[in-house]
Formats: sequence, structure tokens, C-alpha cells
Amino acid sequence: MSATEQQLTGSDPQVVGVDRQHTRIVARLGRWLHAMEPWWTDGPDGTGWFGTGYNVWGAQTNLKYASAAAVVAVHHDDPGTRAFARRRAEASYRFSWDSHVSGTGTCADGTQWGHTWISALGIERAWFGVELLRGQGATGVADAARAVLFSESEWLTTDYHRGKDPGVQADVWDASGHNHPESNLWNGALLWRTATRWPDAEQAPRFREAALRFLANGVSLAADATDETIYDGRPLRERHLGANFFDSMALDHHGYLNAGYMAICASQAALLYFDQVRAGLPVPESLHLHQDMLWDRLSSCVTPDGRLIRIGGDSRVRYAYCQEYVPVGALYAQHHLGDAGAADLVAAYLDLVDAEPNEKGAFYRRRFDHLARRRPYYYVRLEADRANALAVVAANLDGARVAGLPAVPDRTVPTPVVPVRTAAAQDDVWHDDEHGVLVTRGARRFAAHSWRAFTTTQGLCLPVERGDLAEYHLNLAPQLSFEGDQAALGQYGSGKPSRRVLQYWQGSFAGGFATVGQVAEGAELTIAEGWSGGPGAVSVIAMIALPDDATVLGLQLVTTSDWHVGLLGGHGLNLGIPNDTYNAHRRLLRTGDETLTLAGPATEESVRDLGSEVSVDGRLTVRSLDAQPVQLLRRTAPHGGPALRSLGVETLAIGAFGGPAYIPPRTPIVDAAYLVHVEDPGPESSAPACVAVPEAGGARAWRVRSADRRSWTVVVNPTESEVLFEVPDGGGRELTSGGSASGSLSVAPLQARVIEHTR
Repeated sequence: MSATEQQLTGSDPQVVGVDRQHTRIVARLGRWLHAMEPWWTDGPDGTGWFGTGYNVWGAQTNLKYASAAAVVAVHHDDPGTRAFARRRAEASYRFSWDSHVSGTGTCADGTQWGHTWISALGIERAWFGVELLRGQGATGVADAARAVLFSESEWLTTDYHRGKDPGVQADVWDASGHNHPESNLWNGALLWRTATRWPDAEQAPRFREAALRFLANGVSLAADATDETIYDGRPLRERHLGANFFDSMALDHHGYLNAGYMAICASQAALLYFDQVRAGLPVPESLHLHQDMLWDRLSSCVTPDGRLIRIGGDSRVRYAYCQEYVPVGALYAQHHLGDAGAADLVAAYLDLVDAEPNEKGAFYRRRFDHLARRRPYYYVRLEADRANALAVVAANLDGARVAGLPAVPDRTVPTPVVPVRTAAAQDDVWHDDEHGVLVTRGARRFAAHSWRAFTTTQGLCLPVERGDLAEYHLNLAPQLSFEGDQAALGQYGSGKPSRRVLQYWQGSFAGGFATVGQVAEGAELTIAEGWSGGPGAVSVIAMIALPDDATVLGLQLVTTSDWHVGLLGGHGLNLGIPNDTYNAHRRLLRTGDETLTLAGPATEESVRDLGSEVSVDGRLTVRSLDAQPVQLLRRTAPHGGPALRSLGVETLAIGAFGGPAYIPPRTPIVDAAYLVHVEDPGPESSAPACVAVPEAGGARAWRVRSADRRSWTVVVNPTESEVLFEVPDGGGRELTSGGSASGSLSVAPLQARVIEHTR
């Protein structure tokens, strides 16, 4: 126990808990600063920088480092460490301000940073460190920052553009080039910060109004266009330019359903909110616009172990960057939105950080050693993101301890209260037909499907408390390798497959959902020496989450296109099971015949038949619903692309095949039906009985009976013709329509029906 913790013995338990977290974070950041010394460079005139010192993300990285150093400089127990951290913090802040376009120096690449849509972000994330140092007498750091803030604010009000279009923009679709919720928030926050810290400046009124225009178009919805509610002196509609979020709070950022940037939007509100409250300055009402709705959706995707479940996937490394800013948003949700459960997410995040093996204090040195060696510019960015998020949490945990829950000055709009999520409340389904997302979270099961995921489609089924079982890359979708598929690496080396959704249908009901769709696989194929074509095949994908808070059924059918297609391999099911850092590199599989202990990551590639059913860690049962066995595919290369691979993943498959082979036109290559069931802890399986019902007109159907004697019939029509299905056992209630089902049930093309039997 540290000296600080010893002094707290006998204090209020809640205060002691907060202070222990605070001490724990500060000590961790102190070790991190020393571990990062190989990435430190001394600059001229007492300046210095962390990382490359280059423009763009190099400038952002250095500012985030400076904020972490400032927290250590103010709060660490050891005087020597405090002095060292203060030198590093002041030097890196001075380098940042001097190398800005308003300064006289340059970045390490010879350029000056600033006056871009993203340059405010680094300042926003690092500002609380400036205030901490000012409180310690380092007034020069704060004084030098004034020129930077005024320069950025002037550019934002006169010459701002992101992409080709000038001014503030907003749109729900990324393809428009105007989906800018996160940058509108951080740019508005910087303008407000400048206007309130120097309120007597001639530009302050102009900066203030520009700030409110940006903020009103951050977490914005279509209904804002006619909203007469007064925010910061004017009706919301007068500053509204467009919606960035769908009405369901789905966010189409970077071209896919991006839960990570939902977290970033919450964190941006948190940064300005806490900074303003701690400084005794006004908080704009527009900052809080729809943040209660956003947090309600976002928190439903955070498991109790602190993991953000990426319902639409992730284009970057696993459990980094956006994940880091979840606890920042959680602090805001606790202190402003009234979510009493948010504090638990902060504590869980700290455990998640500690679960990451580290070398001499680095956060990621072991897992991302390949990045440190091959792409250090990106590696140090990831290290600084985690340090910055921890520093923000530490600074505001301390504020909560000293001052209690902060009150918002100058606010007229009532503070929303987010109810504590209960098992019953969690059973509602997040359903957005336009964006193609379905999510249900109960007391036991988290299940989701997205038709606009990073890998185009993605399904999830896992125990709520086991976020370590979530993997995203083509999860619960056919994985196919075509000759000529470039698996475009893109900016982040992410291995995005070439796929395109042709059509989909989805429906929801209390505690569950059903969806069916059609996908072009190998949509754009290119072979060197001049050949191009595609698509290589068409998939039908169905996923049904039963209302038992435990079970998911799925169907995957893939047929080649009307030409001879070059196939290099593939398989159905494709359930990814991470086996790496966060589960101590060990998974336990049980089949009907054997128990397998898998040490991860795999050292050699293999394919192994497991029989009709397999249990993963006793918590997830996977069953093939036909004669094909479930297979274990072990691969040596972790997921996430060759450059940014991040986690070892085991794969459960059905119908795996190799290649290369040229397949005749319209040949079925994948036909996989499966069941995934979330088990309660214990030796006995609770997986339901499931039998196939005879096909009718091409429809596929199963009768499912759960352990509590409830039963359902699931019908999927994967054809392009209407199918009449004879309902067994006298019928029941058809869940997706809410009506009764008896006799012949009509099932439209590419749709599904779930019938709950009443006896």
C-alpha cells in the first residue's frame, strides 16, 4: 500500500476506492514515462518531443504524452519522478506550441502543424495538463498556448474545411463526405475554450457563436431541424445543419457502423465538460446535445469487464485507441448524466489495462512489438492514447474526490438522468432498418448483426460478462479467398475484404431478432497482367437470436457466379475465438470425445474435425445443424492485416475447403447451418434441443426446444420465391409480426419467421 493509501485508512469507502484508483493510475503513468525514454528526443532551447515529432499524428502524439507527464508531475508520490515528469511535460508542451503555425519553430520533419480539421484534437486532449502545470507555477506553458488557441480559433471561424467543402458539415452517411460528429465536437470545444478563457478579447463573441454552431452539429439528429428548444440562447433548429447520427444512434463513420467513434464523441464532451467545471467556467448547453441517448446506446455495448464490443467491427488494432476513451466518457456519464453504474466501467478498464503484458512499464511493447519495429510512428501513437486516457481519468477522479460531484454552471436545460441498466431494461433490441443493425443484450447473452460492418457483414454471440470472446473480422459470415481479391489493406493495413450487400431484411421482437440478406463475395477482383472481374459468388446469410437470452441460429449458403471462378479456399460459420493477451493465451475446448487445451497464438496451421458440437471455455456451445462437423482452424498470423495484426484468433468453421481450383458456374460451395448457445457457468450444458424440419419449396426450418420447455420453429427462406410453410404442432405466435401462425405460413423471399409455440 502506498503512503497516500495508508493516509486514507478509515476514510469513507467510496473516497478510498477513488483514491486507490487515482494512486494506481499515477504510479502506472510514472513507470510508463520512464519506459518511453527511448522514444524521447531533446530539442533546441529546452524543448523536446515524444515519438517522431512529425506533423499530423506526430504532433497529436506529443501532446498526449505531455498531458500524461503533467499528471505525473503533479500527483506522483516520488519527488524525483515528479521533477523528471515536469521537465518532460514542459519541454513537450513548449515544443508543441513553438512548432505550431503560430510559432517560430518547426516539427521534426521541417513542417509546422495546425490549421486542419483535426489539429484541435490534440489540444483538446492535452489541455487539462496545461491547467495542472499552471497550478504548479508553470505559467509559461499556459501563456504560450494562448497564441495557438487564438490562431486555431481564427482559422476555424474564417477558413475551416474538412475535405473539399468549407464550413461546418453534417450527414448521416460517411459516403457523403460530411459525417463529422467527432471533429465538430472537438473544434467547437476549442472555440468555446478560447472564448471563455479570454472573454474580453475582441474575437470572443465570434468564437463563441462559431463554437455553438459546431457543437449543435456534433451528436445531431434529424429532428433537430425543427427543434424549438433553446440551447445557449437560440432555438436548436437555427444552428442545425444536418444529422450525423441515425435516429437509433447508429453512426456510419469511416464507412461502417462505428461504435468506437461513438465512444470518441462521448469523450470529447467529457474533456470540455470537466475542464470547464474545474476552472469555474460556463459549459455550453449544446455540448450535452443527445449525449444521454448516445451513452445509453454506447454503454449497452460495453461488457462488465470494460470492453467495448464493436458491433460493426474495427478497422484497426484490437482493444486500443477508441477503447481507451470509453472510461473518459464513463466519467462524464457518472457525473453529468447520473449513471451510477458508469464508475464500474472505469474500474473494469483499469483491470483491462493491467491485463496487458508489459515490458518495463510500456503499455503495448509485447503485443505490438512488430509495430514498434516496423511502424514506430503508429506504435507511439497507440502508447500515447492509453497514457492520455489514463491521465484524463486520473485528473478527474482527483477532482471528484476533492470537490464531490461537480455542478454545471450557467445551465438552463435540465440535466438528463440515465437509468442504471438492469437485466430487464437490457432486453430491448437496438433495431435500425436503414443502417442494418440489430443488437439484443440480456442478463446472459449479447447478440448482434450488422449489414454495414467494417467487413460488410458481422454477427456476434457471446456471454455478456465475457467480452474476451468477441472477435469481429468476418465473424459469423462465410470467409472466402478468391484469386484476384486484393483484400485491400487501406490506410491502416486492415485487410478489408471485397464484399457488397445486395439486399437484406430484418425484424425484431422482445428479446430477439431475425435477419436474412444477400451479399456479393469477391465483388471486385483484379489479377496482374490485365484481368478484372467479379463478383466471384453470392452468399445468403441468415441469423436469428431467439428470445431465450441464450441462443442464436444461423444459415450461410454460398454459390459461385455464372463464370468459372478461381477459389483459393474458404469455409462457413467462421466464429472467431480470441486466444491471446486477455485470456492468458489459453482456451479450453470440449467435444463429445475429447478435451483440448489450446495455447495461443498458434505456432502452426492446422484443420481439425471436432464433431457435431464443441464447447468453448464451458461458456459457449457451437453446434452444426447438419451432417457436417464443426472444425477448428488454427492460423499462425493474428487477425487485423499483416501490418497491424493485433490478436491471435482461433476459428471454428463448417465446410472448410482448400484450393486453388477453378469452380464451374453456379456451384454451391458453402452450405452451413449452426447454433451458438451461451451457457451458464457449471458442468451441465443447457444448450437446447434442435432438429431440422423437412424442407418446403427451398425453405430451411428447425424446431428448437429450450431447457425450460419453451419451443420455437425457425423458418428461413433463402430463395428468391415465396414459400408456403406448414406450421407444426397447431401453430403459435409469429414473433416478427406479433400475429398468430397456423396452417400454411407464407414466407417472403430472403426472409425468416420465428414461431413461438404456445403448447
